Amino acid sequence: NESIPDGGHIVITVTKGFWIAVTELTESQGALIEGGVEATQAVAEDRRQFPITDATWARAARIADAVSGRKPDDGGPLERETEGFTLPSEAQWLLACGGPSLREGNWRSPTFNEQAWTFENSGDKLHPVATRKANWAGLHDMNGSVAEWCLDFWVRDMVSGIDPLVRAPAPLWKSLRSHRGGYYGAPSHYC
Repeated sequence: NESIPDGGHIVITVTKGFWIAVTELTESQGALIEGGVEATQAVAEDRRQFPITDATWARAARIADAVSGRKPDDGGPLERETEGFTLPSEAQWLLACGGPSLREGNWRSPTFNEQAWTFENSGDKLHPVATRKANWAGLHDMNGSVAEWCLDFWVRDMVSGIDPLVRAPAPLWKSLRSHRGGYYGAPSHYC
């Protein structure tokens, strides 16, 4: 169950197994994937373990493509959502963050502040990945730090169902992509 602003709940079921990275992608990992070993030299030493902060949805999808060995002309990410690396659906992200009950990643959870960099504890600055405790699944930085892009298009009300995935609403040019987790400058209840 995922709480929604009007006090109701939605029910989502994830039936397909998925993998998700233990940490957010770091500046040095992104440089290696996108530009090779030489590109990692351009990342300042003190920034190498920081999460990527300037990734558009398209860049994040291109990085997933590169890790999977896909070429840009292999079709859009929604046409191949189960092949290789991809961005998580919102439902997958919610499960990875909050566990089967979806409560572990909630800002009201007693362990939330030990797991997330937010406005209340970040000093209004970004921190290297994995410097807070891991969540229930051993994943770091699911809340706070930087927001994570999801595969879905953004809609006001989260979609219920089995393996829900929000595909492109019309008109496509007005579409926004979904992201989750908040960021280091956001108050806890937004993460």
